[in-house]
Amino acid sequence: MQSRLRTAGSIKILLTGLAALLIQFGPAIWGWGGSQPFFAHPQFQALVWISVGLGILAAFSGSSGLSSGEKEDRGNRWVLGAGGILRLLPVFALKD
Repeated sequence: MQSRLRTAGSIKILLTGLAALLIQFGPAIWGWGGSQPFFAHPQFQALVWISVGLGILAAFSGSSGLSSGEKEDRGNRWVLGAGGILRLLPVFALKD
């Protein structure tokens, strides 16, 4: 039973991560005129790969945060700030 809950949590995190990637990079790719011009820049490729890698690590880390009855560890909130900074990097990555 516990294994099924972990699998369901991992699937939820993967789907949520995929939606977040589409929301995060979709407008930027569209604004650059498609995927080919966007991915022509190595810094954008790096941001996408880092985001994908972190999403995969989050899904299989075993601490999905989806289990009920556990108190949140407030010491982990720095991750929210780091994620916010990563999401702002595409804005400043290329200044023409």
